[in-house]
This record gives sequence, structure tokens and C-alpha cells, in this order.
Amino acid sequence: MTARPLSHLVAEGRSLLAEATLGEWAAVPPGGIVPTDYWVVGTVEDGLLERFASAGPHDGFDAMAIAWAMTNLPHLLDAFDRVNALLRRWAVEGAYQDLSGELARGYAAEVRKALEGEPTS
Repeated sequence: MTARPLSHLVAEGRSLLAEATLGEWAAVPPGGIVPTDYWVVGTVEDGLLERFASAGPHDGFDAMAIAWAMTNLPHLLDAFDRVNALLRRWAVEGAYQDLSGELARGYAAEVRKALEGEPTS
């Protein structure tokens, strides 16, 4: 499977997050006062509305992954945007006349390729 450009993934992620319930998500295993057979996941504000079937207390990896992603993905996308902005700035400020400037531009190009899923040298 060919990796899609990271810029498309970021745009898609931001679009989905714009419609999703934001906040700190949690995954809660089966149990409690009334034993259940499912994990719950979501924010406290939305009442942990999502349910995942579970055969036991260690089957909640989907729920835990979703809770982690929903809590942390906005921060990761923001970090990506900051790195991308630096790379763009360095490319524009590419009026370097010395060898270290050429090396910095080369490194910036390699980082940009890596961020876009392209092979790097």
C-alpha cells in the first residue's frame, strides 16, 4: 500500500476532528456496579457513549487506542504544522551563501520528504 501524502492525512484528520467530540477521552473496562460485557470510551462530558464488545478486561485495545488518538491527535497535528512551518520558512530564507546554509537546506528537504512519506537518502 502506497502511503498517502502526509498533508492529505493532516487535512483529513483535522476535518474529522472538527466534527468529533473533543476533550480528554477515556477507556473504561467492563465491570463496575453493574457488570457489563463491553468497554466504554469517550469523554466524561458525553457520558462515555461509545461501546466495544469485550470477552475480558484485556480486550479493550481498540477502546484504549481510540481514547488515546482522540486525546492526542490534535496535539500531534499541531506539532506537525509547527515543523512544516519551520521547513517552509527555512526554504524561503534560503539565501544562505555558505556551506552550512546549503547543508541546512538539504536537511530541511530530507525532513520534508520524511514527513510526506517519501524515501529519504
